Amino acid sequence: MASRSAKSREARPCRETDDPEAGTTLVELLVALALLSLIALFIGQGIDAIRQMAPVGRRIEAAMDIEAAREHLRRTLGEAVADLGLAGGAPFNGESEALRFLAPADPILEIGGLNAVTLVLAPVAGGGFDMVERRAVADGDLALSGSLTVLVPGVRSLRLRYGEAGPDGSILWRETWRQRGVLPALVSIELGFPASDRRRFAPLLVHPLASPVPPDRLSQSPSDEAQGAFLPEG
Repeated sequence: MASRSAKSREARPCRETDDPEAGTTLVELLVALALLSLIALFIGQGIDAIRQMAPVGRRIEAAMDIEAAREHLRRTLGEAVADLGLAGGAPFNGESEALRFLAPADPILEIGGLNAVTLVLAPVAGGGFDMVERRAVADGDLALSGSLTVLVPGVRSLRLRYGEAGPDGSILWRETWRQRGVLPALVSIELGFPASDRRRFAPLLVHPLASPVPPDRLSQSPSDEAQGAFLPEG
C-alpha cells in the first residue's frame, strides 16, 4: 500500500511553478499603471504649457510686426524730399488721416528715381481699417505703376500731426501741412486699436531730413504734370 501511494504521488502533475515569466504579478501590474499615469500627467502638463505659451507667442510676433512698421515709417519719412533742384520744391501734403510726399525709390527693390508715397487708412471687409502705404513712380501717369503695402492691419484710427518750431523754440502742432518745398520739423503718428486688441503703438515722432535729391537722380525728378497728379484736389 505504501508503494502504491508513493507512485500515485509521483504521477500527479505539479500545479505550482517557480518560473517568473509564467505570468504577470499584481505588483508588476500596479507598477505599469503608475508609470502610465505619470506619462499621462507629463503629457497633459506639456499640452497646458503649449496652450499658455501660444498667446504669448502671438503677442511677441505682433510686437515684432509693430516695431518693423515703426522702423519702416522712420526710414521712409526720414527720406522725404523737399528740394527737387531745378524743378523747385517738392509737395508734402499732410492731413490728419493721410500723408502724401516724395521719397527716393528703394535702389534694391524698386526702379531708381522718386516715388510718390501715401500713408493712409484703407477700409477692410467686416469693418476696421489697415494702415497702408501706397507707392507710385513719380513720373507721368502715377496710376499706371503703383503698389500697396499693409503696414499695420486691424487699425481702429490714425492721427497724424505736424510740428514746426515756434518763436520760443517749442513745437507748435498742426493738423494739416501743405507747404511746398518745406517739411515739418516733426511728424507725429498715432494708431488706435480695437478694445479687444492688446497691441500697442506708442506715439511715433519722426524728423524728416529734408535732404535734396541726389545729383544722380535730378534727371529723374518728376515733371510738372506728375506733380500735379500727385497733389490732391481741393
